[in-house]
Amino acid sequence: MEGTLYEKAHLVAAAIRVLTHTLHTPPETDNISDLLGISLEETGWILHSMSEYGIVEQVSAGSVTRYFLADALKIENLPRKSGQTHLDQELAKFKSARQEIRTKVESIQNAQVEKQKSLFAEIEKKLKQASAGTGK
Repeated sequence: MEGTLYEKAHLVAAAIRVLTHTLHTPPETDNISDLLGISLEETGWILHSMSEYGIVEQVSAGSVTRYFLADALKIENLPRKSGQTHLDQELAKFKSARQEIRTKVESIQNAQVEKQKSLFAEIEKKLKQASAGTGK
């Protein structure tokens, strides 16, 4: 889903209101995700962020977690600009680390190929010497 946390929080708050009305009970993460058409992971991240700001309150009973709107006015305190979020920064770090590992693996594989080539060349040389020595 495109947009800033501010925009996403407004959508999630509206989804909580609609689902509370239609289901007659506070919604779960998957209810909100289905209504908005976004992944469970992104919905969970948005709800967690909203919880940190005191916008939503989560209540768990057993394996079920339901979400209530605590103070929807606090949405107005969220950043409205779409700068790089903490999630984006962590994703960039992860991608960088993966690329670094991929580069190391490629260099090790190339070194192994070269080592194998030189080993085969050495074996071939010894076989030629051995066959030349027995052929006389």
